[in-house]
Amino acid sequence: MKKKNLKAFTLAEVLITLSIVGILAAITIPTLIAHNRKMVIKNRFKKAYSVLTTQFELAKKDYDAQPLCYYYYINNKISSKGTECWDFVINYFFKKLNYSSYCANKSYEKGCVPNYKAKDFNSNVSGCGGFSAERIKNTNPSVVLQNGMIVFTYGAYENMPYIGIDINGKEGPNQGGIDVYSLILFKDGDTVELTAYNNSVIGCLKPANNSVFTTFTDIMK
Repeated sequence: MKKKNLKAFTLAEVLITLSIVGILAAITIPTLIAHNRKMVIKNRFKKAYSVLTTQFELAKKDYDAQPLCYYYYINNKISSKGTECWDFVINYFFKKLNYSSYCANKSYEKGCVPNYKAKDFNSNVSGCGGFSAERIKNTNPSVVLQNGMIVFTYGAYENMPYIGIDINGKEGPNQGGIDVYSLILFKDGDTVELTAYNNSVIGCLKPANNSVFTTFTDIMK
């Protein structure tokens, strides 16, 4: 029998092949990492939203009434009503959450929230004066859930029914649109719901430069 001639790859061919593989890896791996990161954030938010809205509805049943503070649309513009958020949010909603720590105030000093930076908790988002990192850290109440997620209130709390969610707790980067998101108490008809502000999951937080999500539609689809 004749032996078949086997042609070996030359060193140049091997190097070219490896170079092509390296280029393809350099292109695809960052894309895969970014996609995986986006899916992790999406799933964490969905889980958080499911927990919070379920417990919000249970809190309303215990409260035996609709919350007395909320946002609503009037003449195609959004407005707010009520100055009695404290009682419902603290004594009903927060108590329904499976939390490991509760801070009535001084949340940063007591270890409930990380050191949120002023630049990330704006004063330059249109129509959102009074929302600040200092309120979260020093004035407003917050809870740390058993899974590490942080739920806090921000803004002029008594009449600004905003709820902030840090979906991965103190891990960081603690920025809007990445791991920090916002919901509001919103009245639709006769019902007050915990939902997104005008389809935004940023609300009165400042979106980070590299925000992953800013709309409710995008993060929930």
